[in-house]
Amino acid sequence: MSRQFWVAAHRYVGLTLALFLLLAALTGSLLAFHREIDAWLNGDWHFVTPKGRRLPLDELVRRAEAHYPELAVRRLRLDGAPQRAQVLLMAAGTGKEVSQWEIFIDPHSGHVLGARQTGVFRLDRRHVIPFLYHFHHTLHAGKAGTWLMGIVALVWLFDHFLVIYLSFPSPKSWLKSFRLRRRAGGYRLNFDLHRAGGLYAWIVLFTVALSGLSFNLRLPFKAAVAWVSPLTPAYGDIAPRPAVPLENPPLGFEDAIRIATAVRPGLRPDDVGFAPDLGLYRVRLRSEDDIADYGQTKVYVDAQTGGARRIDERTARTAGDRFMDWQFPLHSGRAFGLAGRMMICGSGLVLSVLVVTGMVIWWKKCKAGQCRRDGNNKRDGGRSQAP
Repeated sequence: MSRQFWVAAHRYVGLTLALFLLLAALTGSLLAFHREIDAWLNGDWHFVTPKGRRLPLDELVRRAEAHYPELAVRRLRLDGAPQRAQVLLMAAGTGKEVSQWEIFIDPHSGHVLGARQTGVFRLDRRHVIPFLYHFHHTLHAGKAGTWLMGIVALVWLFDHFLVIYLSFPSPKSWLKSFRLRRRAGGYRLNFDLHRAGGLYAWIVLFTVALSGLSFNLRLPFKAAVAWVSPLTPAYGDIAPRPAVPLENPPLGFEDAIRIATAVRPGLRPDDVGFAPDLGLYRVRLRSEDDIADYGQTKVYVDAQTGGARRIDERTARTAGDRFMDWQFPLHSGRAFGLAGRMMICGSGLVLSVLVVTGMVIWWKKCKAGQCRRDGNNKRDGGRSQAP
């Protein structure tokens, strides 16, 4: 196939994906700093004045469930900072009808500071960050949106290889593709911004596309990875299930944390969740060697017997498991701390520029009649050259 064909393919792929990529880029740039933005918008929920000792976690759970009797605590984030509110994730319902809530509670007084339902279509300051997260992932269109954005990521991923092919027409002049002709102005400068910007950010944008694909088309993605390296089944998929969900376990969240830290001493708990349909607590533990700012060792504790049913350790996982483990830290930038999140934020802005400059290139070509000539060129066998 001619070069002209691939130029047209890149152009129309870009036009088709432009709106989706622009929305994903802008929301992704914001979400790189979602915790800071949310704390700035809702400081009265996130920050407290330390007064005495923190209440036990199980007491905070009891107070939250007494305040919201229709909800049950399913997960706790263990920040531990004295000036930070305790965040509890609560849920109501079963199956597809589950509604999820974030509850903010003063860990010193037990006073409930606020609550919000996640995944709802609301844009007030309380809900803007959860809204952006779900919009970035699904466009707030449920499973259809998840698949749509997954297909966008897949097509965009393949388009990255077209970018390399089209940007280096001659091995002898490859350096020119990285240059910006600032004095040229107008169309040429716009074209250089589009080409050079895409090349400079290629590795980061390729990584974002690949990791985004791993979230939205997860089953096909995992099947492809498993073809290269085996994947360890998630314990939640293979664990034995009690005949009846364990809604009132004899062991509490603090018991689960104590058991997990006894099994793996020296690691710090940063998250604990409870799954009533499995009768299990999952405690996430963090070490200094983790590839992100959250724990990657998981201890599954039987909520009835207190036994550690399974321990997932990063160092004992397969190559495929480790590859999957890297996807979220890379996509969010959290694999490299503040610098990584700044890079992800910047890559979203760069992608926005690429979308806009690409649209400008197409628009100017159409105004000059090039769009019609491109169609004629394809019918003529692609003998003309791309500018």
